[in-house]
Amino acid sequence: LERGELRLRFQPVVDLDSRDVRGAEALVRWQHPRRGLLPPAAFVPLAEEIGLVGELDGWVLEEACRTAAGWQALRPGVTVSVNVTADRFASTDLVGAVADALADAGLPPHCLTLELTETALVADAEATIGRLTALAALGVQVAIDDFGTGYSSLAYLHRLPASVLKIDKSFVEGLGTNAESTALVRVILGLADTFGLGTVAEGVESESQRALLRALGCTTAQGYLFSRPV
Repeated sequence: LERGELRLRFQPVVDLDSRDVRGAEALVRWQHPRRGLLPPAAFVPLAEEIGLVGELDGWVLEEACRTAAGWQALRPGVTVSVNVTADRFASTDLVGAVADALADAGLPPHCLTLELTETALVADAEATIGRLTALAALGVQVAIDDFGTGYSSLAYLHRLPASVLKIDKSFVEGLGTNAESTALVRVILGLADTFGLGTVAEGVESESQRALLRALGCTTAQGYLFSRPV
């Protein structure tokens, strides 16, 4: 953080019909002076352990907003998605930090999506709903990441002011070849439709996966079929 060695990579989120870019997910990397470019798994758990995850998440949020603000001149309305760790989501200053990052960058709030895992969302139900309501009041979108891999409660889901369900790549991998995976994707898409939520499928790597997702009603996706993080 002090030496400015963090980098952001962006994986496009595309329309499954037109393949137009609708936005991108910001993914943090560490340009280590000796070990090269490190993925999040190599350093984010350590940041959580030693109490630096708030600073790390803050840097990612601010940098992603600045970058996405620059995109608006080329593609007005294109969005950026930022992952928020459970520890950061639980902090009381999150909403203020998001508002400050948007204002400093000049990014319209509807162009920012915060991605939160189910684990982060179910830790404290009432506090979670209050925090998500405040984020929604800012105009920020909220996506439930890796939906279906953790604790999924239908009674809880309908109370959350979320905007998007992200379909985990572990389900996408089995599309068309694994009946259980295909059924789960169909159920998640049905839930999203019932609750009026958008959907993004992660880890799309083949044309057959793209076609089946589209046939099942998914509208947007990301994965190596379209682009690696760049």
